[in-house]
Amino acid sequence: MATIRLMSGIVSIHHSGQPMTIVNAERSYASKKTQGVEKFFGSLRENLKKEKGVALDSATTHEFMASAISLSQSVTGFDVPEGLVTVREELKPEQFSAITSALLDGASVYEREHGCTVPADVLEVAIGQAYSTSRHAASRFALPTSIALDSSSNEASDPLALQTNRAVTSILSTIMSACPFALYLPFDLGSNEAKLAIVSHRAGLAHGQYALDASLDGANSGDVFLSSSRTHTGTRGTPSGLAVDYTGKLTKVQNDRAHCDAAAGDLKLMKNRALVYINGQVAAKEVTAGIINGSIVIGAITYSVAGVINNDTGVFTVTVTASDTAPLGAAVPLMVKGFIDYERDASITPSVSTSADTYLLYAKPWRAFVQTTPDADSQMANELGIDPASQSMVAIGNQLANERHYDALFMAAQLASQNADSFLFDWTDRNRQMNAAQIFNDMLPAVGRASQKMANDTMSYGIKYWYVGVRLAALIQGLPSTIFEPSGLAARPGVYRLGRLFGLYEVYYCPKADIISETSNSSKILFIGQALESARAPIVFGDAVAPIIKPLGINTDMKSGFFRYERNFTEVNPHTPSSLGCAQLDVTDLSV
Repeated sequence: MATIRLMSGIVSIHHSGQPMTIVNAERSYASKKTQGVEKFFGSLRENLKKEKGVALDSATTHEFMASAISLSQSVTGFDVPEGLVTVREELKPEQFSAITSALLDGASVYEREHGCTVPADVLEVAIGQAYSTSRHAASRFALPTSIALDSSSNEASDPLALQTNRAVTSILSTIMSACPFALYLPFDLGSNEAKLAIVSHRAGLAHGQYALDASLDGANSGDVFLSSSRTHTGTRGTPSGLAVDYTGKLTKVQNDRAHCDAAAGDLKLMKNRALVYINGQVAAKEVTAGIINGSIVIGAITYSVAGVINNDTGVFTVTVTASDTAPLGAAVPLMVKGFIDYERDASITPSVSTSADTYLLYAKPWRAFVQTTPDADSQMANELGIDPASQSMVAIGNQLANERHYDALFMAAQLASQNADSFLFDWTDRNRQMNAAQIFNDMLPAVGRASQKMANDTMSYGIKYWYVGVRLAALIQGLPSTIFEPSGLAARPGVYRLGRLFGLYEVYYCPKADIISETSNSSKILFIGQALESARAPIVFGDAVAPIIKPLGINTDMKSGFFRYERNFTEVNPHTPSSLGCAQLDVTDLSV
């Protein structure tokens, strides 16, 4: 029986002879199923390492899966995804080893392209896509026979299939074309729905600085709520000689940290606990029930403090008397702090309610086909050695992946207008005194403002990804290695990762002018955040079924061909705060 080993930490791969740091994807998952996929894949990768691209041995794969399935979760630390178990049962060992190879190869490509480990939500969807091709899924969800697994039988294979197994194609397609900032939702094959759940936490009653049902998440967290203390700044009365009175009332509701809401009703307080603060220092205490006494020295003047507090209502009166010169000044704050006695009034004990808001998203179809004639087939095969139908199918897959990525970026660009700022690069004047790296350092405050606003708006995260046009891409690639780590990827016409900036931001090149607008001396930067909780990503992806590629019938015109069908969605996160994980910076006076 194989020994199961778990993998964690940062890994490195080499590209073009240069080491490239691969960091762990910074995502947390509320779903135990997704957490299980993450742990399973870590162990799969550690146990089935591939060297120099050599295909996995089916016996090794079989041994690992048999061990992982037979051992309990308490031993391995994970459960094997149910869908993967089903696919394994329907395939021969050598066919299933192609499935595990696809997972590992896809993950390696993702790491090379994006500089981080593949997120577990992407892996879960990829495994779900493989399961959707199985005979079990077709039977359970009454799927059309055209969706059934190619070569799924142990007795026979399909001679018309374009690939040994649609599961392999779907896994590679899902992982290798994954958008780095998006959330990938698993689909219910029966209903064609994907469910997005956002867990939120709210105040169960009006208490402290929170109204009933007020959010306790994100930047809203941390105000007075669970604390039993209440503080109020006394209202200064008219001085009488060297003495002046301060009055007020402690209640369960605080308008802010220094003021209670006098209209919030009476409040029962613990006896002998009240404190009086002047200039932030303790000036007096409740020495016996309801009686306050003490003194404080400010400069050369001693101020005696005396007063009363009603521990059944929270009302207080405090008199401050100066030793000489003048009464305590109007600009000096006097605060009284008391502590709620929950034993005498348990009805105001704070409570927290947790809810899950769910949103349903539905898949939409994509379809395309290609046809060729026998003459065209034979000519291209004989003269060029290529199969035009297969080439067209590859082109359709690439087009689909690119369209979805650009569609997601276009949506993000529209969302970014709600968090927009500008930066004067001022290359015309500053190039005589500063280099580009120094000016990029000067850009950081503007980026930091946008990032903090994003974190506050989303209640979760700030900027992680930069998408730039050719002008800023060229500038960034010329920055010193102290602030920019190149990805090592060669230039290409589509979206690709340039590298890591300031050790924090992942920078991508985007060629589309309707997403990243540029002029002769200005350019836009599109910022997108990295959701720490995967459900909070600004853009949501989902794939209902694995890609279907089937041959077309041949008519009297003798044209043959294939069709490709997919059903998926690319949408803005319906949870409004999560959709605000985008920003933009308009950079002017580049002049380079």
